Amino acid sequence: MIKKNTVLFVLLSFMIPFFMATAVEKGPHEHDGLYFRFMMGAGYAQTSSTNKVNKFQNQEISHFGEFQFGGTILKNTILSVNFPVYFIPLPGGLSLPNSMTGTGAASGVESYIAAMGVGVTHYFMPVNIFISSSFYYSMTGVEYPGVSGDKNNTKGFAVGFSAGKEWWVSKEWGLGVALNFYYSRQNDLTKGLDITPLDVFSVNIAFTATYN
Repeated sequence: MIKKNTVLFVLLSFMIPFFMATAVEKGPHEHDGLYFRFMMGAGYAQTSSTNKVNKFQNQEISHFGEFQFGGTILKNTILSVNFPVYFIPLPGGLSLPNSMTGTGAASGVESYIAAMGVGVTHYFMPVNIFISSSFYYSMTGVEYPGVSGDKNNTKGFAVGFSAGKEWWVSKEWGLGVALNFYYSRQNDLTKGLDITPLDVFSVNIAFTATYN
């Protein structure tokens, strides 16, 4: 059951930016009022973990998507609630216990990070270049191929940074590109194994669609 504090946090996260946004006067080609951003991209990801003997590491292509919702708190400065999802590779050679099929290597295992956090974005006008920083509470999910209902889930914290350029395509919508950086440290991936927390680092090129 979801804790009441978590539900309250989510509700306040949506309400606070809304009230701040409605207090700001809105005009065309200005960063004020309500804010929505959709990001989608791909790039490089590195995952690593260690035990007393070995270091497990992997570098592969990662994919991600992110939705941001918020409002202007200062001129050209936006506070938002962010919801990213990253699809990442697991460290090569890392074995994960599987309650239904026995212990198996991480190859072929699907993994993802879903997170929720708060971010701040600032636009440099009139060139419409932005920088963003975010802090997340993150959850990693691991699913075994061909096995229904068998998962390992961990929790952790993450930080993100992005910088990009957008071009106005209407009075309130802008399309652009961004360079996105993401780092997270997840708790032990499995119980019963002497493995350090999983470190994830990702660099992605993303396309952005922003309403503000």
